[in-house]
Amino acid sequence: MPPSFGLWCQEDLCALSWRGNVSYTPPSSASYSHTNNSRCYDIWRSRLGSALTEQLRLSGAIRIVEGDIEKFDVGMSADDLAAIRSEVNFFIHSASSINLRAKLARLMSPIVDASLQIADLALRCPHLDSFVYVSTAYANSNIHDPNVPKRTFIEETIYPLNDSKDTLDSAENELADVRKFSNVPESAAFPFAYGYAKHLTERLLTNLFSSLPVSLVITNNLPKVVF
Repeated sequence: MPPSFGLWCQEDLCALSWRGNVSYTPPSSASYSHTNNSRCYDIWRSRLGSALTEQLRLSGAIRIVEGDIEKFDVGMSADDLAAIRSEVNFFIHSASSINLRAKLARLMSPIVDASLQIADLALRCPHLDSFVYVSTAYANSNIHDPNVPKRTFIEETIYPLNDSKDTLDSAENELADVRKFSNVPESAAFPFAYGYAKHLTERLLTNLFSSLPVSLVITNNLPKVVF
């Protein structure tokens, strides 16, 4: 099978992985460090267990790079960006702030703007095949009726806001209004701003990747996706 390269983004670390019959040498001035490697593997060890973490660490198929999703070019070095743009063909974006109390203006940078930064990086990769966005069931919390005792079943799809049939076209206008006024009427349909921020992000990403496969993975109290 041909080599397949992917970038998984979580918090302030990214893992560049590849599978297939391929030999890859990181740039000599690579920005990753032993500290960042250790911290990332400590996180994986707490969630995946020691045996699987050691298997991943010794596989030679994962390279840890340092970044910041709230900075331009995801806060990566020029060498790391060059490697990503030349090799990566799929992205898994699971980095996000989880704060159910924060106001929408506070969540724009770590959720909406950060996702657009990662999407922009992905779209500049000439070999890009697909983009996976790890979202949350809270993105559809606007469809829950507290007066109905039966649990609402949430599918991995984008639900329209309120009674509107327009799921995607209004996203750019809403984004502009949030940046201008710090809030929008659409967010009132959600019990907290976090849910609306994720819903808006889903629609914005779907628009950006209209010509490419984009997957929305909805989680609810599940571990972050790794590969």
